[in-house]
Amino acid sequence: MTMEKEAVAALKKKMELLHKIENVRQESEIKVNVELSKFERSTEWRKKLENLGSLQVVDQGKTIGVLLESEIFQALLEYLNIVEDELEETVLAAILEQRKDDTNFLSGEELTTAALEIFDEKQQEIRRFLDDNQ
Repeated sequence: MTMEKEAVAALKKKMELLHKIENVRQESEIKVNVELSKFERSTEWRKKLENLGSLQVVDQGKTIGVLLESEIFQALLEYLNIVEDELEETVLAAILEQRKDDTNFLSGEELTTAALEIFDEKQQEIRRFLDDNQ
């Protein structure tokens, strides 16, 4: 598979995941609720979950959880992994761009000494933080 086809396939997969997640988000705004007590007495909630992909679990009028269809949950996890990877790549690219002209990298004992000097300079600020802003 060429790089272009791989990119198109990855984009297509991403769009499918986004579509599934958007459907869950929209359905949750409708606030399809299932009372906690109905889980024991009825299986009607299973049909609703199968049709809608997500349900809010309610106890005494308060949402205590959300049920997601297994496929939707997996899509959400995959999407979060994609977003996390993109975020890591973006942060790494920004760090590399910011440090591209640096030539003086410290390590070992030099790095420890430099860090301790920074702590000494900011001792009062650190102490205030540790003492809960007092």
